[in-house]
Amino acid sequence: MHWKRRETEQSIAEVLHSTAAMTIDTNHDESTTPTVPPRVATLSSRVTPVLSEPQIEHLQALASATRPRLLKAAAEDFASSGESVFAHYVAPILQERRTALLRSGTTDINHFKTASQLWPILPDEEHVFWDEVIAQQLRLSLKHKSLSYDECVKYAGKIEDVPTCLFHAEAAVCRYLGVDGPDPPPPDLAATADPVTYAMAVVIDAVEPGAAGEVLTNFGFPGVARPQAEQEQEDEGEGDDEDWDWDWDGLDTSRPRFECTRDMMYRPLTRFTLDDVRQAEGRSQTMMLRHLSHRFDTIGRELFFYYVVPRLCKQSTPPRHSNNVVGLAREIWAGLIEREKETWLAANAMFTGELDKGDVHGLVFLELGSLDGKVTSLHDMAETAVKLHDAKKVKET
Repeated sequence: MHWKRRETEQSIAEVLHSTAAMTIDTNHDESTTPTVPPRVATLSSRVTPVLSEPQIEHLQALASATRPRLLKAAAEDFASSGESVFAHYVAPILQERRTALLRSGTTDINHFKTASQLWPILPDEEHVFWDEVIAQQLRLSLKHKSLSYDECVKYAGKIEDVPTCLFHAEAAVCRYLGVDGPDPPPPDLAATADPVTYAMAVVIDAVEPGAAGEVLTNFGFPGVARPQAEQEQEDEGEGDDEDWDWDWDGLDTSRPRFECTRDMMYRPLTRFTLDDVRQAEGRSQTMMLRHLSHRFDTIGRELFFYYVVPRLCKQSTPPRHSNNVVGLAREIWAGLIEREKETWLAANAMFTGELDKGDVHGLVFLELGSLDGKVTSLHDMAETAVKLHDAKKVKET
């Protein structure tokens, strides 16, 4: 890459150490336990693992080569459908609520349905939540290795999704039993956010205080001049990849080529624009910021795609060396050297870290037209990656 980092290899190690500190610590000690807002404080704090204690003990007694295979099977079976995840969360809540209701003496009705029998009577929007928001995202996370099989089994999915799953599970049980359920979302949040946004009710500090601001500084982002945007013909672009499960086709490439607008966002996020996020206040804004953060992976690849895909759409349609835009973007990412991937990882850590903290300044990373030094440097990196890939293809031919 033609721009130079100010730090040596030792600095890289230090930055990676800082980045490692940005991962969620799952040790349940007092210093790392997430703060639970009062609205969900009444929910059960115990995470029910996918495997029971006897099953876990049996698994631990097996050969080390066998355990990963069985863990993989258990995690994939759990995430195979929304009904599977729903039944897992609902079963203990249903038993607890039903027992408490009978003991209260307020009713003699024996609510006999099991968790699986509640699934067909759920409202359509709840089916969408469990099938698409939870189960589908779990499968994608497992597929792209942003969630390990062990964590999926241990926490019954993603640990940050547990409070939301418990909320929806308890709401379903309360509807069935005819009792008061947990508080609904605040009206302002419900009007602007989808279930995933509402899922961000528990603050999980993914970044050590003060650490995020040092990441790009340590990597030496110099704030170089923004690369000149080529004046090419504004053709219609394609961003679809049938083999890619993320909503990369949600990038709005129907606009004039590389006009760098806020519309270049994931499809699930178009319900609230960057201006909407900035104008929101308090908890609503915080939930939106965390929702945006959780649309990106932890390794920087999706942030790389966010900058590269619009550039590839502008470059040519169809791309010169691939059948589709996202396929070419994946090919370019695979060709990056480890040092370049580490730089994207560090940028991603700073970006998602600021959003997770509720810092609205993190939105600058999503403003492709911004002249902020961090954004122009990422544009420069993306342009360099594309040019090096093109040069490599020409050399091979």
